[in-house]
Amino acid sequence: KFAFIVNSNKQIAYEEGKQLGREEGKQLGREEGKQLGKEEGKQLGREEGKQLGREEGKQQIILNMLENNIKLSLISKVTGIPEKKIKELKNNSGKKIGVK
Repeated sequence: KFAFIVNSNKQIAYEEGKQLGREEGKQLGREEGKQLGKEEGKQLGREEGKQLGREEGKQQIILNMLENNIKLSLISKVTGIPEKKIKELKNNSGKKIGVK
């Protein structure tokens, strides 16, 4: 009977340890997941910010070119932006710019 109790206690301790290990593993996994998510979010934010900055810079260059009476066809060729989009940018800029 004593051996059964010892083995039974070992089994209970083993199961409790296993459960505790699972819980600790889950918690650690959640924490690591959150950290990875934060890092990926920061990286994505930086990339999106750079892209937005490039687009805004290109738009400003297009507006400057329009203000300097550079032909629409040349602006399109140089920037790779279709003339239709350049006209939309000009119309949405709120500036009075003549388009050739």
